Amino acid sequence: MATINYYLSFKKYDSTYGVKYLLIHNRTKKHLSSSIFLVTSQVKKTKKRGSDSYDFSIKDTQVLDKVNAELAEYRRKIGEIGPRLAMLDVEDLKTMLNTVEHSGYVDFIRFYREYLERLLADGKVGTHRTLRSPLNHLTDFIKTVNANDVDSVFLKEFEAHLRKEKTITRSNHGKAEHIVKSSLDDPGVFKVMEAIRNIHNKCKEAYNSERNTVITSEPFKYYKMPKYKMKRKDMDKDIVQKIIAFRDAQLDGRKALARDIFMLSFYLCGMNAKDMYDGKYIIKDGRLEYERAKTAGRRSDNAFISVNVPDVAISLLETYNVAFLHRRFANHEGFKQALSSGMKGSGFTFYNARDSFASIAVNICKFNHNMVESALNHFDESKVINRYAARDWSIIDEVQEGVLSKII
Repeated sequence: MATINYYLSFKKYDSTYGVKYLLIHNRTKKHLSSSIFLVTSQVKKTKKRGSDSYDFSIKDTQVLDKVNAELAEYRRKIGEIGPRLAMLDVEDLKTMLNTVEHSGYVDFIRFYREYLERLLADGKVGTHRTLRSPLNHLTDFIKTVNANDVDSVFLKEFEAHLRKEKTITRSNHGKAEHIVKSSLDDPGVFKVMEAIRNIHNKCKEAYNSERNTVITSEPFKYYKMPKYKMKRKDMDKDIVQKIIAFRDAQLDGRKALARDIFMLSFYLCGMNAKDMYDGKYIIKDGRLEYERAKTAGRRSDNAFISVNVPDVAISLLETYNVAFLHRRFANHEGFKQALSSGMKGSGFTFYNARDSFASIAVNICKFNHNMVESALNHFDESKVINRYAARDWSIIDEVQEGVLSKII
């Protein structure tokens, strides 16, 4: 059962009262803001019985009618959710109510922002970072838009905006800073539009059902996405020698740390920096077992993998253990920034540990793609065979041993 009522929040800096809404669902409270403000003459102040404190309510009948109308709309929307309400937590419900201003209206930009906030709350910082830039482009173009108005015409106008050089304003330590933004090319436009398509689909999932279609627009049915071709990666014939030279280089400070973590990732079949920092792995019987954070939420097996810990990786795991990383870096983003900084001038990026492992496995060791995908913890659950066949960790061991034999 969900309930919602208004209350007044006193704004000290200008002596006004803001109208807010208190949402209670499953005994959990959330607060919703509004654009309604009152001055003292519009507020009724009543002393609480047996107390020195006061209750504040709306005295102005016109404002009260407006607030009651908004409450009625919120309650109508809650009623329309029906049996699904029991499956929503209060945060989900708040998101839905926040984006619905009147029947059939969904503030797409507000939904986008709320979605990004949920990503941060869930610890999905990388996905948040990827989707934040397209939102900045969108809000440079328009400040608010109904999800139903995001149609093919809107997207064409937005694309024209993206392809123009423009001056934008960004906040830098609280000060407005004007930046000249260059136009986007086809790959840039593609990435922005791909994010818009993703969030628009998420928005439809949140508000549409088989009985009630709030968002009817199908913008990407008629809008033609710009062509975006992935740059072909040619095999670096000297990749093995370059990795050996990098491994044996005399480095110190941040560069040594970045090199060591790069090699640890390479030894462990391309383990990600976030998984190292989170430390949610266990080492049992000489194997490192963990659930890959990047894809855990998209797979029924939580992206579990078991990797043999080779002798060359043992000292690195002991040196760069979870306690050390947490003591040195406040969060995994700081850890990743340190790696990025430390890798500069090396000829590699940190992620090259993973793709170099794959390149050597396929092109030099001649392992088939299925074996290499298994070693990288890529797992296609849409294939029927993968739903029934048990994972064979010896396949990963074979690929790992073959690749490491080339550099050890």
